[in-house]
Amino acid sequence: MKIDKETVEQFAKIFIEQIKLSDSAFKEFNLLKANYLPNAFSGKSAIVNGFYSSDREHILIVFFKSDEYRYKHWEIVGNVFDAFDVLRLWRPGAGIRVENSNMSMRSHFITGGRPIDLYGTTEMIIEDLKMVIPYPQNLVINLDFVLVFSKDIFLEKFNRLQEYASKIALNYIDFFQTTGKKYQPGSKDSTHRNKELHELKLKMEDHFFNSRYRETKIDNFIGENPVILKYGLGLINGISPMVLKDIHGQYNQDLKPDLVGYNSVENQWEIVDYKLPLKKLMRGTGTVRASVTSDVTQLHSQLKTYREYFLDHSQREHVNTTYNIDIKRHPPAIGVIGTVSEDERDDFNEMRQEYPAWFKVMSYDELYKKVCEYIEVVSKID
Repeated sequence: MKIDKETVEQFAKIFIEQIKLSDSAFKEFNLLKANYLPNAFSGKSAIVNGFYSSDREHILIVFFKSDEYRYKHWEIVGNVFDAFDVLRLWRPGAGIRVENSNMSMRSHFITGGRPIDLYGTTEMIIEDLKMVIPYPQNLVINLDFVLVFSKDIFLEKFNRLQEYASKIALNYIDFFQTTGKKYQPGSKDSTHRNKELHELKLKMEDHFFNSRYRETKIDNFIGENPVILKYGLGLINGISPMVLKDIHGQYNQDLKPDLVGYNSVENQWEIVDYKLPLKKLMRGTGTVRASVTSDVTQLHSQLKTYREYFLDHSQREHVNTTYNIDIKRHPPAIGVIGTVSEDERDDFNEMRQEYPAWFKVMSYDELYKKVCEYIEVVSKID
């Protein structure tokens, strides 16, 4: 993919839109979003400046608070931060040199020359950076929110941009929900939260990859740790369990999916059911007869029943009224089951593509990996 004005602007637009979508999922905070989101995203939109260094292949994206969207783009040679030194008055050296590294910064004020010099594979998240530019007249400027990527990392983020932006937004929202404070990287509260997240990682390893836990115990563990739902499944506002009343007597009992949660990326409610992590998902791996096991087939059938429940208007309205939500006629579903080894991965990925788009089957090792990716994002911001 070519890095040009259109590409960087598309990245910025989608990033802003996803921040807004993730924020809108927490309607109770809408009037207070300046209290928990970075200042750049506390307006209705944002002004964006994009920079691309053609020789070092770094992308710098700066967001400023605004109620109207505007974008400007520059392509330069050399260090992307030198775009702020139009007359090239900065002397050699920099306040911070970043080479083949990831880092974050917040509320820094850098004077006396070039603030940052970038080399190699790099990713930075910067909030509230003040710096002095030599022209005009040693002006102090403030960069509200900054993303910096080397080209390879930019393209990687671009391919999963909605998920990436959502994780950043939900990090700020989740911190506010937990502490009642605006996220402060490096603070006592954020350090404590990071410690808890890394402890959660160890607990997931114990529950997901250990045969001593029953299905109900795993259900309870996931329910007690909404971070797993948010960042593993992309769901918030989980209702567990949800009772689907058998209004017409066609099921001979009420239905009870393990969870129904809201996907803030897709803007829809989704049905979830968990099975045991050590269920075997593939048979005949590596042969032309490779196929999923009956456990996956049964899970698909069970979730199909839950989904079809909502086709009936009176049943759908009963649930929406009871829980004060808005589930549509065709809610998608996620089945979490089993683990997949590296030898089975290609066959498993191929087999699950044969299922309809509304049904996603996720193994526990994938669930674990997704939560760990979120923990990594939080670590980078902090």
